[in-house]
Amino acid sequence: MQLVAYISDLLYRHDCVVVPEFGAFLTRRVSAQYFESSNSFYPPKKGFPSIVKSFKMMDYLLIMFLALRKFLMLMRNNWFVTRLED
Repeated sequence: MQLVAYISDLLYRHDCVVVPEFGAFLTRRVSAQYFESSNSFYPPKKGFPSIVKSFKMMDYLLIMFLALRKFLMLMRNNWFVTRLED
């Protein structure tokens, strides 16, 4: 399902993605870590997203992202079709 890929892409860039009629996915930042015992360094990262089903605020991030993707797909397809006609 492409929606999962879109949500994943948005969570990579943002800390919160609201899915209408479902809830919100929230990520948390994990600081860099150094373990002296194993001489290992782990860079900062985003933690596993949590789901808040009671989240009611609408931020339109996902909706705008999907609209832009669909628009760009339509424009790209239109470009290819016009090139085929030439």
